[in-house]
Amino acid sequence: MAVLAIIGIVGVAVGAYASIEAGQAAEAAGRANQKILKQQAEFARQAADVAQAQSREWTRRIQGTAAATIGISGVTPEGSPLLTMIDNAQQGELQARLIDASGKREAYAALAGGRLARFQGYQAATASYLRAGSTLLTGAGFYGSGFGFGTTGGGGATYSTSAGYQSYRAGERASY
Repeated sequence: MAVLAIIGIVGVAVGAYASIEAGQAAEAAGRANQKILKQQAEFARQAADVAQAQSREWTRRIQGTAAATIGISGVTPEGSPLLTMIDNAQQGELQARLIDASGKREAYAALAGGRLARFQGYQAATASYLRAGSTLLTGAGFYGSGFGFGTTGGGGATYSTSAGYQSYRAGERASY
């Protein structure tokens, strides 16, 4: 009986330890995921900066080509040609700003995902401590009741309602 109780107590302790380890692993994974998503946010910002620079360069070249075409054709750069160049410049700047906004949105989403991963890891760690405590308390209650702790009967003996036990007690009382 004592060996089985010791094995049971060790099993409860191992279960509690495993819960804590699982929670700590989940918390570490959350921190790692946050770090990865933080890097993704930085990459999104950098990619948006490069794309924005490329867009502005493309607009600058279009403007240069338009100015050269106007100059070669002999048309003065006023009126419709000037309005066309202004419109091209405005559209190019709009495109560059849209690229910037998209990069910022991607970066923000990655950072938010990282914060969520970190929070979920923290919650998993907290839950693991609660599970470990519950496992220990359940084990203590189970094994404590086997040794007469926390029973309602007198003298440290447990009380059973099983038919066999009741039959035994009836025979025992008859011998008084």
